[in-house]
This record gives sequence, structure tokens and C-alpha cells, in this order.
Amino acid sequence: MTQQLYIDLDLVTLDNTLFKGKVKEITAPTKSGEISVLPNHIPLITALQSGELKLKVDEGQGIYAPDYIYIAISGGFMEVKPGSRVSIMADSALRIDDINEEEALKVREHAERVLKEHEVGKIRLSDQEFASAAAQLSKALAQLKVVRRKRKT
Repeated sequence: MTQQLYIDLDLVTLDNTLFKGKVKEITAPTKSGEISVLPNHIPLITALQSGELKLKVDEGQGIYAPDYIYIAISGGFMEVKPGSRVSIMADSALRIDDINEEEALKVREHAERVLKEHEVGKIRLSDQEFASAAAQLSKALAQLKVVRRKRKT
């Protein structure tokens, strides 16, 4: 049996296919913590949380780093299948170049203000409104983490 050198990855959202191709490694934010998937990984299904998805590709094919593609995701699921095949179904996902830093900062500030006002009793939020504000904050923080990586490279 030959050793797989790559993972066949499909990364999709409800709106589109963000990535379809071969990668050497996937690092993903899961509900249990960050995990890395290499070729021939054991099968698993895991829930994803907002954060940075890092895809190691062949040298020279990455964005801003010679061999990595960075994507901000917010929730979803990842399935690792036999034969080094991985499917990621993300609630939302943006490549580093598609993130609007100013907009992410505005969303973060608004969500933080709403949650703080709720905490001190200045406003009352329903459970749904609270969850929505927390999700917006988490999504904005993931985007800002990824976009700030662009400046470092």
C-alpha cells in the first residue's frame, strides 16, 4: 500500500466552494481545540468553531506565505474520510484577501458594546439576540486574526 502524500480537500459554504484541491496539512479550530490533519489521518467527524483554518499547500502556491493559505471560518463541520479525503462544511469562510478589516473592526466593536451593555444591565437581550451578538463577535475576531497575519508575512 502506497503512502498518501496529499489530502483531497473540499471546503464549502452554503454559498460556494471556497477550495477544492490537494493540501499537505489542515489545521482547524474545533470545539475541542485546534487539530492538525495529515495524509492518512484516522476517520473522524468534528464540529468547528470560529477561527483560523490553515492549509499547507505546495511551496509557492500559498497566499502571503510561501506554502500556506489562511481562511477565517465561523462554525461548521469537518469530516476526515478514509483515503485522505476531507470535507469541510463551514457556516461562513473568507480567504485572507477577501476580509474587510474595517468592517470586521466595526462588527467587533458593535458586538462588544451590545454584550457589555447587556452584562451591566443597560439593555436586555433575548437568548437569541445574545447568541447572535456572541456569534458576530466570534466571527469578527476570527477574521481579524487572519487579516493581521497578512501584515506579519
